[in-house]
Parts: sequence; C-alpha cells; structure tokens
Amino acid sequence: MIFEPTGDLLKDYSAFCEIDQLNERDDVLDGIIAEDGKTTVTMRNIEYCLNKRDAAPLCSGIPHCLTLTTVEMTGCGLTEHSLKLVAEALYKSQTVSTFTADFNAVGILKDPTAAKKDKNEISVLPSQFKGAHLRNLAVVDKAEDLKKKDGKGKAPVAAVKEILEVNEKPIALPSGWSSLLLTGLQVLSLRGNAIDDVQAESIAQVLVGNTELISLNLWGNHITNGGAAALASALHSNRRLTSLDLGHNDIDDEGVLALVRCVLTQDLPNDDALKLRQKVCGWTSELPVYPTYSDLVAALAQPSDDKKDPKKKDAPKKKAGDGPIERLKGEFDKDCVRLDENRVRVPGNTSIWCLNFSQNTKISSRIVGCIEDILKRREPTLDEIFNGGAIKEPSSYVVGVHLRHVIIEHTKMDRKYQEALSNILQQS
Repeated sequence: MIFEPTGDLLKDYSAFCEIDQLNERDDVLDGIIAEDGKTTVTMRNIEYCLNKRDAAPLCSGIPHCLTLTTVEMTGCGLTEHSLKLVAEALYKSQTVSTFTADFNAVGILKDPTAAKKDKNEISVLPSQFKGAHLRNLAVVDKAEDLKKKDGKGKAPVAAVKEILEVNEKPIALPSGWSSLLLTGLQVLSLRGNAIDDVQAESIAQVLVGNTELISLNLWGNHITNGGAAALASALHSNRRLTSLDLGHNDIDDEGVLALVRCVLTQDLPNDDALKLRQKVCGWTSELPVYPTYSDLVAALAQPSDDKKDPKKKDAPKKKAGDGPIERLKGEFDKDCVRLDENRVRVPGNTSIWCLNFSQNTKISSRIVGCIEDILKRREPTLDEIFNGGAIKEPSSYVVGVHLRHVIIEHTKMDRKYQEALSNILQQS
C-alpha cells in the first residue's frame, strides 16, 4: 500500500495506524487538536506509557503537518525508544518550535514493545533538518512538471537532484533527552524528569553547538553543582539561549556562580575564537586583525590637533606592522582584543537574559554580594591599563551583558535578598 500523507495529522495518524495494523489510541487521538488553521498535540497524564509501537504512527505524521507548532507530552511515560522517535520527527518537522516533555517522574522508561535485539539506533540526514528534503523534492517535482509542459526546467532539475544525491554523513541521534537539542526547537521544557548530572552533562555537550534553542527548562530535576558547571561551560560557547531554568534542583552558591561567570570575557586560542565568531557573525574563513592593548594604548600617544597630552608622553608609539590602532566595529568584534599571536580575548555570553535558581534551598544570602562583584568587573580605562609606564593586561571583565534576571528565592531565604539582587541586575 502506497500512502501519501495529507498534512492533516488526525487523518495521517489514523492512516499510519492502519498501515502498521495497529489500533488507534484514544488518548493520542484526543490529544491532536486542529482549530482555526492551527494544530497542536497535547497529551497529559495518559493511562499507559507512550511506547514505541504507539508513538510510531504519530511520529510518522508529524513532519508532514505544516500547521503544527507545539507538541506537549506531559506525564506520558516516554520510553527510550519512543523518545528517539519523537526526536526524529521533530528534527524533520518544518514547523514545530516548542516541545514539552514534563514529569516523566522516574525518568525515561524501558520500552515494553521493543524487541530484545532492537538497538534503538536512529540516524537522520542533514538535508532532512526542518523538512529541507521535502522542500527540495517539491522543487524537483515543480521543475519536472515545467519540463513536461514546455521542454524547459532541465537545469533546475539537474541541480536539485545533484544536491539530493550527494552522499551525506548520517547523524546518529543520541539516547536520552539530549537528542531533543538537535531538532531545531526554540523552546524545550523537561521539568520533573529525574535528570541527574550525567544527563545534564549530555545536554550541555549538545547545547554547545546549538544555534536554535532560546529557552531550556530543567526545573524540578536532580541536578547538582556538577551539572550546573557543565551547563555553564556550554554557555561560554552557546550564544543563542536566553533563558535557563534550574529551579528546584540541588544547586548551591558554587553552581550559581559558575553560571553567572559565563558573562565574563574569555581568552581563547585563535581556532576557538574563530568558531565562536562564526556563531555570532556568520561564517568567515579567518579572524580579522584585532588591536592589542598595546595598540589601544599607543593611540593615546598620537597627537590630536597638534596638541599632545603631557600625561601620555611616555606611552609607546605606534609602529609599522602593529595591529589597528582602534577597535573594530560590529557587535562581536568591537569587544575583542588580541593578547598575543595565539590568543584573543572575546566577550562573554551576551545572549543569556534569565537564570532561574528558585527553590534551590542550599543557596545562601552571600550569593548576592558574589554576583554583584562579578557584574562590577568592567574593562579598565586605557589610562589604568597603561599604569606606571608599563602595560598591564587586565583580568576578565563584563561587556555587553544582557543578564537581567537571576532568581535565587527559596523558602529559607528572606525576600529582601532577591529584591537586592534584582536591583543590582537592573543597574548593571
């Protein structure tokens, strides 16, 4: 039987169930809601776990539904196999941007319908990301139709087929929650899923290269300082995420400070600095020529309007072959300084806007002063850098920070400390 999906998720789910000779699940049918030209999937606290057998027809239909933007599977008992099927479907979907998989209270379940020899290995192709393969095939079909009608269209057909026939390297979806970070989602909620430090580290590893996710909710899990440190390390490279919720975990002051420190400048090897710049500014083959602190101080020695500032008379003069005497322009480049031929100082995380640590009862009131000390670290003036006739390389500091909300409130902490921290953040 050859079946062409219609894009109507209800009809396609039923059709895929018929093809696989499966009974439709009422809780799945009830969860597919199509109204006013929009489709959502909302399943909450279903009676039996959403296993591989029952998830497969739904996941087969998801990539073809172009009105589907939100999928929620709360309390659905996702299994290691069904979760990976969901990740594959979201990877291929052109439209789903929000996914919620909250309150799988005991974590990811073993799948009762999977065969013992089932290794649960699923791979996707780069061309399938966000439905690109479907769009390309549509171009081929259109070009073929054009060719049949008037003999034209040969060139586009050949070009697109060449793209589609390129030998791509398959991407193996990892097991566990981290697979969801490969799917192009913008909002991901994983509350109450018994996620521990090991799983948080897996999520952090994928988060490093993620360029789509805006909000990640890990509230109510089992994450400690180790998991917080891994996520903090990821935020040094990730420049897309704006909100991270770690409320109601097991994090103390150490974990909070590790994450807040991601806003400080970093001193990176050239290759790492280039990769980071590519994330922020788009692809480029090499780093621009950044000024050194010596270059910037040398500008102080240059006469202005034939007037020399006597205070700057000992500053080193600009020499031929030195870097640019002024900072570069642009959101990222303007805050970059070359430290030596192998290292560049780059801005810290400038995308993160909100860090939630509420109901982590091990956080103390001392954290307020510690966060204030971090946010007060500003780049010294050139006069301060060139102090006493020698150039002193400053320690890390904050530039372009967007962090405005750090929530530390919990039942054992007086409300005044949260208010004090909020005031500090608004003034930073």
